[in-house]
Amino acid sequence: MSARNRSGVLRRCRDDDDGFAIVTVLGAMFVLTAIVLAALGYALSSMPQARRSQDWGAALGAAQAGVDDYRRHLNDNDTYWTKGNVDNDASGNPLNKAFTQRVSVPGTPAGGATYTYRLLTTVNTTASTGLIRVKVTGQSRAAKRTIVANIRKTGFLNYVYFTDKETIDPAIVANLRNESYAAWSTKCNKYYYTGRSDCYDTYFGDSDVINGPLHTNDAMMLGGQPTFTSPQTETSWADDATPAPPASGRYRQQYAGSKPNNKGYAPVYAGPLLMPPTNSEIKTQTDPGTTGCLYTGPTRIVLESNGKMLVTSPYTKSVNAGCSTSLPMTTAQEVILPVNGVVYVQGIPAATGDPNHTDTCTPGTLGYPQAGDITPYNCNDGNVFLEGTLSGQLTIAVGNDIIPTGDVLYNTGVTGTDVLGLVANNYVTVYHPVNSSGQNLGVASAGGQPMQNIEIDAAILSVNHCFTVQNWNRGAPLGARHVVGTTAAAFSPISALGDSNGIVSGYNDKFDYDRRLLALPPPYFLKPTAAPWLTSSVSEQTPS
Repeated sequence: MSARNRSGVLRRCRDDDDGFAIVTVLGAMFVLTAIVLAALGYALSSMPQARRSQDWGAALGAAQAGVDDYRRHLNDNDTYWTKGNVDNDASGNPLNKAFTQRVSVPGTPAGGATYTYRLLTTVNTTASTGLIRVKVTGQSRAAKRTIVANIRKTGFLNYVYFTDKETIDPAIVANLRNESYAAWSTKCNKYYYTGRSDCYDTYFGDSDVINGPLHTNDAMMLGGQPTFTSPQTETSWADDATPAPPASGRYRQQYAGSKPNNKGYAPVYAGPLLMPPTNSEIKTQTDPGTTGCLYTGPTRIVLESNGKMLVTSPYTKSVNAGCSTSLPMTTAQEVILPVNGVVYVQGIPAATGDPNHTDTCTPGTLGYPQAGDITPYNCNDGNVFLEGTLSGQLTIAVGNDIIPTGDVLYNTGVTGTDVLGLVANNYVTVYHPVNSSGQNLGVASAGGQPMQNIEIDAAILSVNHCFTVQNWNRGAPLGARHVVGTTAAAFSPISALGDSNGIVSGYNDKFDYDRRLLALPPPYFLKPTAAPWLTSSVSEQTPS
């Protein structure tokens, strides 16, 4: 009995163990199932969020693709911006649909990311400032992102110092040597790496400090220890040129021997920026019916801090409204700065049918040259004699020379919105009268004394020649020629005659870069030909 009881007890104990195991297994399976279901639920709930995140990024990528697409059109057609927001064929069919509808990002499947864009700047604004602002909206499924890109050409305003060729102007050399200009131009109006030799090449030496970006299309020559403060110290001396740049550095050495110890940034390669042949593009902004001012022959302009200018231009017979108070302009007339910000001074037209034609002119017009001055002037030329303090935004361009006769300053310095462009077909040359003995003469702007030191706040461009000083190789030293802005020219700037002891005559140079010019260019300032359009900045708009 007891054995059977023990047997029964034991049997019952085994039944209880089996039931507990089953319960344990079922519980574990339930827990695992719950975990799996929870993970699956989390994964399913995360999918829309991940999709939204992917679409959010894809929408931004699509917007950036739209900027690249518009920039591609600009680089294919340099004046594409003049189309505004319409690019149709002769029958009115859209050639570029992105202005009006969503366009698929190249390389993506149908129904993928798209973009559309629209210009925010007008044709007139871009013509004046060189800036294009384009608003681009990218979309991927329901996600949309909008950016605004600023696009502009790399131009002369990007640099405190720009030259096409690092040599003294052949016209200056020919005049000094009393030799043929044609011969010197044939020999020296070319790049070092295309065969220039036996010319008066310039170099950067111990005392040279360039405070800002620099570019030359030529091969730079270094001597001593110049200092370049910007990584944008650029030369267009390419590796495949003949001769090629030396392995030791992309520059020439003034003398054989030890390598120059440049204290700043070393020159790096950048493609050439080609100078336009003339500034006639600016002159069109003074054509009859425009809001610019065209003056003729020798013209004196004194800028005033009240937003006006005093203009004397005896050979001007016809002007646009607002550019004079009466004609002829034989005495100074106070006029408001032109509406479009452009003044052009042309030579006296030879065509008898031109309203500003004059049969003859009188040497010494406006008092230049002054008594005793040996500097030659042609009374037919379009020269402007300039000084004063500017309040506003102005570009002065001339058919011949711009001659600063005193300080040219901004009323608000370089912290406000005053900005000036000086664009000469030939020279921008500082006034420096001397007598037949080579002695400095006094000038009115300096109270009858020689003009010691001069400051010019402006973006300076000499299209075919250079930024210089009259009679730079005569007279006693005159201090500093200080430019706040930019200097760009076909040939190296020249301001003084020096020897091993320093400056013998003329001015020392000091150039300081005005970085405002990148966002605040002078009206209708010239741009290089065939320069690429680049995106200068991008900002995202907050969704409304």
